[in-house]
Amino acid sequence: MSGKRALIGLHDSLDRNIFPLTVRDKGYSTDVVSTPEEMREHAKENKYDLYVMDVNLGNSGSCNFKCALKIQKLIDEQLKVGTEFIPLSSSCLIVSQAKKEGLPAIEKIDFSSRLDEIVNN
Repeated sequence: MSGKRALIGLHDSLDRNIFPLTVRDKGYSTDVVSTPEEMREHAKENKYDLYVMDVNLGNSGSCNFKCALKIQKLIDEQLKVGTEFIPLSSSCLIVSQAKKEGLPAIEKIDFSSRLDEIVNN
């Protein structure tokens, strides 16, 4: 392991099994959570090189981005020095709305290619 760490917050149990494998394959150790409270707690207590989360964590299927916006604000200083933040959704509509709120959201289908970009830079 390269010593890089990732925090992954996803509400779907299948995603919580698949996404960490992809991230670990790129050399990250992972902490995986499933609720907004756990995401905020881990983000406050630890520093990570990569934050991956459902853009609407805790509000599946909605355009409620409160948790993602709080995490983005919480890690703002880390983002300025190279930490990556990837809010995800399966819905292009939700991704579009999240981008309007200032979140760097992407569709889950694009995650692997985005992760490759991060690792190769």
